[in-house]
Amino acid sequence: MKANGGETLVDSMKKLGIEYAFGIVGSSLLEVFDLLPLAGIEYIGARHEQWAGHMADGYARASGKIAALLLQNGAGLTNVVTAASTAKRANSPILIVSGAPLSKTIGRGTYQEEDHVAVMMPVTKWSRRVERADRISENVKTAYNIAMSTPKGPTHIDVPRDFLYEIVDYEGINHNFYLSDVQRTLPVEVLKQIEELIKGSDRPVLIAGGACNDKEISAKLIQFSKRLSVPICTTYGHNDVVPSDYPLMLGSIGRGGSEAAMKAVKEADLLLCVGTRLDEFTFLPYYGFPYFPKEAKIIQFTVNPEHLGRSYQITMGILSSALSAANALADIANNININESTKNSRFQEFSEAKHSWEEKISKREQNSNEIDIKDVYLYLRENLPHNAIVAVDIGASPAFSYSLLKFYYNRTFMSPGPLGGVGFSIPAATGASIARKDDPVYALLGDGAFTMELPALITAIEHKIPLNVVVFDNSAWGMEKANQQYFYDSRFIGTNLNNPDLVTVSKSLGAYSQMVEEYNELDRTMKDVFSNKGVNVLVVKVDPLKLPLPARRDALQKPFRGIYK
Repeated sequence: MKANGGETLVDSMKKLGIEYAFGIVGSSLLEVFDLLPLAGIEYIGARHEQWAGHMADGYARASGKIAALLLQNGAGLTNVVTAASTAKRANSPILIVSGAPLSKTIGRGTYQEEDHVAVMMPVTKWSRRVERADRISENVKTAYNIAMSTPKGPTHIDVPRDFLYEIVDYEGINHNFYLSDVQRTLPVEVLKQIEELIKGSDRPVLIAGGACNDKEISAKLIQFSKRLSVPICTTYGHNDVVPSDYPLMLGSIGRGGSEAAMKAVKEADLLLCVGTRLDEFTFLPYYGFPYFPKEAKIIQFTVNPEHLGRSYQITMGILSSALSAANALADIANNININESTKNSRFQEFSEAKHSWEEKISKREQNSNEIDIKDVYLYLRENLPHNAIVAVDIGASPAFSYSLLKFYYNRTFMSPGPLGGVGFSIPAATGASIARKDDPVYALLGDGAFTMELPALITAIEHKIPLNVVVFDNSAWGMEKANQQYFYDSRFIGTNLNNPDLVTVSKSLGAYSQMVEEYNELDRTMKDVFSNKGVNVLVVKVDPLKLPLPARRDALQKPFRGIYK
């Protein structure tokens, strides 16, 4: 049949199952925007491309599906680099489509021209410019296949604007694509080596990374753990990989994580690391003691060969998807006849360590009527529905989420991840709320991040996307203020904020909002705010000097001064 290039692009997106497109309208893709409602693809217009990118990321993380991200050429594309990099590190599938200048002018430095492919190459799995109008559909299919293959991630196609109007022959697209996780049966000799290492270990520990955030993988890891009473820890930002109520799920390691998990790792003689990069941040000391076990044997399973043994010496490096690794470990465990006394002893030791840690962190640390950040997290810990989805930002107040919140299902906890960018939580939560309409969604962030993300809040309100936002207002960039408090003798330069009235601002945008300043009002206010339908903003006034431990004590120090003393 005859169709224009824009039709082939949008029809290909529809046939591949894309239901939502995020972005900001721009003239280079107007033909695409005009076709979206005709194809039944819902468009969510943001107020900044970075927030649109985080929305697509949040949607992908919560649903496991791919979303489209539509961008104007030039600054429209360069504005999304942070979001694309965040999504790539989180293995979030996004089809990024940017308009490009007229094909005949590309390379002349024309208006709104940038080398889009070069810009996006480092922050996506695959980036290409469409060379001919009749190859648009082919490029969409290729981008989709790469985005949805293990490890998943964002891909990018750049389409010269004149191609969208060119008439081409179009055969349609085969929409019966089935892309399963990469399945590799490990060689028998490799399985035997793994089995012997496990048999020879007295204190094995399983470390599950972000690639394990899948119901089937989680079930296999628990099967392995139950069979041998091996404790499970998760890497930073992936607390939802294994349900919190599993007795041998000790919590996360890394910044703000579980002391019980870190102590188990410290005393391990074998680490089984599945679906993780295993980088320096994985073993970041936090509670005053280093816990990387230098003498332990390490088996690392990852689908990316670049990550094998890159940061640490490993005993075995196995190129494998997380699902293949989890299946192999479950099968190996069934072949091991463990002494029941050993199994019971391990279970008792680690379940008790977990219980002791949870008791320790569950106690309120003050008797005054002032609200501590921890008070809010303890309330959320006990009162959030089990199906709640939580997106946190980077900073001082979200740091408590890694130890204090509980998660019972996969794909319910989202953080900015290794890139560590401020500006993630509200747009990611917005995308998650679109993906999971029956689950309550919460964004937790500080006041600095909140004022940065107000455009994303406007999008949620404009599109009537239900959302609960908790703003910890300490009038500061809290994490950097903690660093200055700890390393710079409390010389606060650039970290104190002079905020407007955040409740008034929220209400003016159309949100329901309240502020709470006293502990005895916390329960009532939170219930009132969160029982409201729509977009809700709770502002919690907290002490500006009660800050968490600095996260990067490995990289900061009290400076020697020879000139400026």
